[in-house]
Amino acid sequence: MSRLKEKGVDVPQDIAIVGYDNYKLICENTQPKLTSVSQKLEDVGQYVLEIIKSLHKDKFKIKKFKIKPELVIRSSS
Repeated sequence: MSRLKEKGVDVPQDIAIVGYDNYKLICENTQPKLTSVSQKLEDVGQYVLEIIKSLHKDKFKIKKFKIKPELVIRSSS
């Protein structure tokens, strides 16, 4: 976004930008703040932990796991 600003492109007036992962260190510290899709990585980590535990118990089962992403709207869009 800083490069766009250098080129005279206004975010979000001229172009909207949306990130992915919702990494707050980046999203909250850009100008303007970056709109992003949150994948809820805590939920993914919990699912991976369950798989690791099942491998340890020799009871590995593949289960369907859905991630419901969330759009976190900030000022870049």
